Amino acid sequence: AVAVNVSSSKFEAGIRQVTELLYTGRVDVSAESTQVAVGFAGALGAARDGTGAGGSVSVNVMSNRIESYLVNSKIVYNGAASGSHDVTVRAQDKTTLVAVTGAAGVGKKAGVGIAVSYNEIGNAVMAGIQGSTVDTGGHGAVKVSAKDTSSLGGGAVGVGVGMGEAKFAGAGSVQVNRVGSAVAAYVLPSRDGNGAVTARSRIDASSLTVEAIENNTLVAVTGGVAVTAGGSVAVGASVSVNEFSSRTSALIEYADVDVSGKVDVSAHS
Repeated sequence: AVAVNVSSSKFEAGIRQVTELLYTGRVDVSAESTQVAVGFAGALGAARDGTGAGGSVSVNVMSNRIESYLVNSKIVYNGAASGSHDVTVRAQDKTTLVAVTGAAGVGKKAGVGIAVSYNEIGNAVMAGIQGSTVDTGGHGAVKVSAKDTSSLGGGAVGVGVGMGEAKFAGAGSVQVNRVGSAVAAYVLPSRDGNGAVTARSRIDASSLTVEAIENNTLVAVTGGVAVTAGGSVAVGASVSVNEFSSRTSALIEYADVDVSGKVDVSAHS
């Protein structure tokens, strides 16, 4: 049995090239992925008088880009001097991938089962303000938040059973799980093609938070079971390779910031 599942998605929310946006409530620019993918591959080989062999291969790959932004725009509060009138730019990934692969072989002379699984999640999550003015008049907070909380669960099991006069039973499983993440939250200027600053960002608010958080989860189960009822050789083996890679950054650069309260810039992984 062979199962291949490949998914590539882009989620984007933004305000771009807006000369002036006047608001009286709140502004929320939000992009979020909540995809759930479940992959299963199984095989059974059985022989009453001969050799039973089963094999399965499963490949599951998910790639996401989640982005929210204010670019070259002006956002200004234009209401009464009361209440809280926040501006939030938020991007988050909550992808879940579950992959189960199994193979079993049952035979009178020999039983062999082999399972192979490859699973990967690759995410880029970005939220930011670039070359823009955000003015809450001191009546609201500005928050820029990028989070990656994706989860990967993988299982691969091979079972080999030799019945009666079987002399050999073999079982094996190989599993590779990879999670890669790039998370960025920022307040930056706009630049021209030569890298020169053309417009600084300006923040006037009660507080400013710029946070980037990577908190991925990976769970892997791998096994091989070999049994002979009357034979002399039974071999079971399993191999599991699990890889995490991440880059998390929070940055304010070339910006004019005027806040009456707290400025919090943080990156967590």
